[in-house]
Amino acid sequence: EAERVDTLRYAWEKILSQGSEVQSYLVDIQPKFKKTLLVNVTTFRTEVDNFSKEYDENGPMVSGLAPEEASVRLTIFQSTFDDLWRKYDTYSSGENLFGLTVKEYPILGKIKKELNLLQKLYTLYNTVIDTVNGYYDILWLDIDIEKINEELTDFQNRCRKLPRALKDWPAYNALKKKIDDFNETCPLLELMTNKALKARHWDRISTLTGHPFDFESDTFMLRNIMEAPLLQFKEDI
Repeated sequence: EAERVDTLRYAWEKILSQGSEVQSYLVDIQPKFKKTLLVNVTTFRTEVDNFSKEYDENGPMVSGLAPEEASVRLTIFQSTFDDLWRKYDTYSSGENLFGLTVKEYPILGKIKKELNLLQKLYTLYNTVIDTVNGYYDILWLDIDIEKINEELTDFQNRCRKLPRALKDWPAYNALKKKIDDFNETCPLLELMTNKALKARHWDRISTLTGHPFDFESDTFMLRNIMEAPLLQFKEDI
């Protein structure tokens, strides 16, 4: 029992000694790390100012941008912002650690909110554009109007749920128009998939729209139908 007590006492004294050594080491290196942190924070403030200026002048919220261009810029600026935000977290933790005043960057918070909103808009925008454009490459024999209707309904619901602040953006209007136009075409497409539709019916639609339909071809796609001005003649069709 006495031997066990001696062993514990030795282990405890060793831990205290090591703790003292570590504390002394931290005291020695603290000024160096603190100095490095202060230099990094100064550099970071310049980086934030430069990014903010570039964001205002060339970011995804610049007035008049086409949705496609705005989407590309969003990807670029989001990547740069994520790097800045990681630095902000790191430097703020360092300032806390050294008991320094944690510097605030209101502009980063503002841009973060804007980018989060834009991500919601352009994520849906890109999904809709890619999906709808993909419809065009479906062979007419393989067309599934019911599936397309379900997807469009889901897109409409997601579009309605977007924050009100986004609904004045060109991308929102382009997104809504893309969905609504295709949705309006679906009843016509559903009628045209009817097995009772004969060659003479296709000829009449072709004459009406001024667009040829090679519907007997094995490569006849939805694209070949959507190229015709169907909505313009929807009542007649």
